[in-house]
Amino acid sequence: MDITDQHIEQLSSAYHPAGMTERQLPLTSVSGMLPFVFFLDKIGAPTTRYLEQARIPVSLLDTPDALLPLHQVYVFAELAAQREGIKNFGLLVAQDATLDDVGPYGYLIQQSSTVYEYLQKGIQLISCVTTGEHFWFSREGESLRFNHAVSDSSAYGQSQADIFALIMTINTLRKHADQNWQPTELRLANCHTESLPEMASLADTVISKNGRFSSFDLPVELLQKPFQYPEPALQNPEELEKQLQSVIPTDFVGAVRQVTEMMLLQRHSRIEAISEACGLTPRTLQRRLAEMGLSYVQLAKDVRMNLAAQWLKGDDMSINDIAYTLGYNDPSNFTRAFRQQTGVSPKVYRSKHR
Repeated sequence: MDITDQHIEQLSSAYHPAGMTERQLPLTSVSGMLPFVFFLDKIGAPTTRYLEQARIPVSLLDTPDALLPLHQVYVFAELAAQREGIKNFGLLVAQDATLDDVGPYGYLIQQSSTVYEYLQKGIQLISCVTTGEHFWFSREGESLRFNHAVSDSSAYGQSQADIFALIMTINTLRKHADQNWQPTELRLANCHTESLPEMASLADTVISKNGRFSSFDLPVELLQKPFQYPEPALQNPEELEKQLQSVIPTDFVGAVRQVTEMMLLQRHSRIEAISEACGLTPRTLQRRLAEMGLSYVQLAKDVRMNLAAQWLKGDDMSINDIAYTLGYNDPSNFTRAFRQQTGVSPKVYRSKHR
């Protein structure tokens, strides 16, 4: 295909993170974390312990489309890097990972005929798996600049995810389009402090730091090259795309509800635990909710009652189990709260909605 200015415009203007704001609470799917989990398992690290220390439920690994606060994933990555003494953890994971490791997102973007189509799909679909990472292009003379940024306000652990995204993209382009290509310069955002080891993919690349965004340049001609990928195992692309189309909350309240639900399932209901998972102080969390006319107590109660209503429609959990799972030590307190919210007892609600 012939790359035109219109093609380049489609890669850049619509996806620039100009709308990134600290008022957001970025979330990401579990699938984005799996390459780090696979790498730790491969080297024999106590992955489960690191997940638990980051307050990420191990059971979520069986649900790749489940959502987590991006901050929590960063904590997990940085914690594992420090405990294992791996300074360039994100880079090593990227060297070891393939597109198949990142779930439906990786499968769909690799079904591309050209480099342009691969990059276009990657940019368009990234919002289906995370609201905290952004890819976009800018024109730099005769070249294009591939940019990557994150919208999480905490720098803790960002460098691991940042270098992972860049090296994964560079290695994929070399492996499936042009093994002789490498970027002339790799720019790293100021959260990077460690020097990078020598790599064949960056042998002639100048590495600079303290840029506003992390980025590398590539020639326009590379976009026209075929994207060669071995025929994968048969999967239904339409079904996979449906999995990706589940809407990730982008508003602050919706994101906090998502985090609160996840933490409640671990029997963590105190605001200190929720705010820590969000990467905020309890005071900041309360203040931002108050700006939207809510309190944390009210929000947590709504989340509890919504979960209870879902579970009462099935027979998998007894009313006492539901009460305990939602953090009620006395089932009668749960019954009282549920009746106040819905006007009926849990038993009556179950009989009506069974």
